[in-house]
Amino acid sequence: MENTNLEQGPIYFYFVSLILSLRAKFISPILLQSEISFAYSLQTY
Repeated sequence: MENTNLEQGPIYFYFVSLILSLRAKFISPILLQSEISFAYSLQTY
């Protein structure tokens, strides 16, 4: 049976959402793209 790593998808997006929600008061529309990138990079470590 092949491992597709699809089972990790919901957890991955949950952590990104959690990081963004914790930093929500610091996010402006201008910086939204960089905040999303920051959240992705932060949760991969």
